Amino acid sequence: MNRRVAKILFALSGCATVFLLLYEPKDERLVSEGEKYMFGENTAVDYQKAMEYFGRAAEMGNAEAYFYMAGCWLHGCGVERDTLRAVEYYRRAAESGLPDAQYHLGLLYQYGIGLEEDAVEAAGWFRKAADELFPEAQAQLGTCYETGYGVGQDYGKAVRYYRYAARQGVPRAQYNLANCYLNGTGVRQNVRMAVKYYHRAARQGMFEAKDVLEYLSDNGL
Repeated sequence: MNRRVAKILFALSGCATVFLLLYEPKDERLVSEGEKYMFGENTAVDYQKAMEYFGRAAEMGNAEAYFYMAGCWLHGCGVERDTLRAVEYYRRAAESGLPDAQYHLGLLYQYGIGLEEDAVEAAGWFRKAADELFPEAQAQLGTCYETGYGVGQDYGKAVRYYRYAARQGVPRAQYNLANCYLNGTGVRQNVRMAVKYYHRAARQGMFEAKDVLEYLSDNGL
């Protein structure tokens, strides 16, 4: 059925659901069904059923399906835990351009899960996801630059990526950026800005940020 016919039926029915069912690509519909069972949306959680739908979508080359399957293999949801398969499917999704998968593949390289630890590969995948504005990857890449993990140490770039992620609400990035402002690392020292970002991180439950704020307050800063 082509798009024109789908639009006509949509207009006649007045029902958006009909239009989506008729025109949404099959692989995306399968992923949507899998998500319902994965997250218990209007049904009981059933990881095995979710994997069945994701598997069918993966056969059609759907990157999100690869990503969900990787997570199931990694955590043993609906299948026996298999880190090698998790790596395989994260890589498929990452190479398809999915930033979430690129970030997770970077973590697997960083912690040596299912493959040998490789700092350069980890930082490379964080960079790919960060270039797609994925905030957690931006925060992680900032840490790479601050510590020299897999890249040349560069405090200025660390601050830049922390700032990107902090503005998108990543608490660890807010805390790290606050540390940079407090200590003058990669940026001119600015206690007021440090306190601002410590407060943002603290509001999201970061106890380290709360402890620093208490220390600063006790010392009249």
